[in-house]
Amino acid sequence: MMRATKSVEMSDKALLIHQTSEGENSPNVMERGGVEDAPKEKSLGTASFFERLFVLWFSPVMQISQKRPLLSEDVPKLPETDRAEVLSEKFWSEWKKEIEIRKIKGIKMNEKGDHKFLLKVLWRTFGKRWIYGFYCHVCFVICQITQPFIITELIAYLSSDEKSVLKGIGLVCLLTAAALLSCLCFSQSNFNSRRTATNIKTALGMAVYQHSLKLSSAAKLACTTGKTTNLMSVDTEKVYMGSISLNFLWHGPVAYLIVLICLLATIGYSALAAVVLLCCVVPLNSFLTRQVANFRRKVVVFADDNLRE
Repeated sequence: MMRATKSVEMSDKALLIHQTSEGENSPNVMERGGVEDAPKEKSLGTASFFERLFVLWFSPVMQISQKRPLLSEDVPKLPETDRAEVLSEKFWSEWKKEIEIRKIKGIKMNEKGDHKFLLKVLWRTFGKRWIYGFYCHVCFVICQITQPFIITELIAYLSSDEKSVLKGIGLVCLLTAAALLSCLCFSQSNFNSRRTATNIKTALGMAVYQHSLKLSSAAKLACTTGKTTNLMSVDTEKVYMGSISLNFLWHGPVAYLIVLICLLATIGYSALAAVVLLCCVVPLNSFLTRQVANFRRKVVVFADDNLRE
């Protein structure tokens, strides 16, 4: 019995020593970035069209986050076209081109700034990427408009005595496809809008920072630290929010016009009551918007002074 007990104790000690040596020789999973649970090399820059459409390139990261906290090694690399230095270089390149174009045409810069100049530079820098999101949003609007008509046809089919099973199955499949395509188009449009807006914010922030380093002593007295900080944070954030909502500037009027036409075709001229109500609300909305804009301008001036102090 004594020998058996000693042999068991020795085997337990050997197993403990073996496990300890393995733990010392093998690095911790958390320290090595989770080799056992490391995601596959997938990123937005290398993802296929199918993976981008369903955002499958981000699935490995989501799987890792369910098992342990994420590390920097787990996050996919940023595409080369989205890096700050690349965006800044492209922005300044288009900026210089616009200056050369204005010199050739003999157009002088306004002393208080020229908004059209900046808009043209931003359009040539990020316009192609925004157009892709615009097309996705157009498809989203089309799918949203067609769904009520499909539902109307489906209700009419169920209410009638028609016994064509293929027509019913076709309407259901068409409605499902329209809903699925609507979700995919909206997600792509939303993702592309936010990605483009983030790139614009990064490029503008880099431009303000690089320009602030080149200011002369006299210019630094006029452009305070608070103003520079507001330009890099608050103003670029406003441009970011505006870029995200850019597609809804045309989406709202187009959707309203289409709905009005549908109401006129369905219930007749009684739908014009909604137009009268909207015409009464628009001036009030415009007045409140102007008041909020004036208030924000005053707040920015106080924020500049506070940051300078």
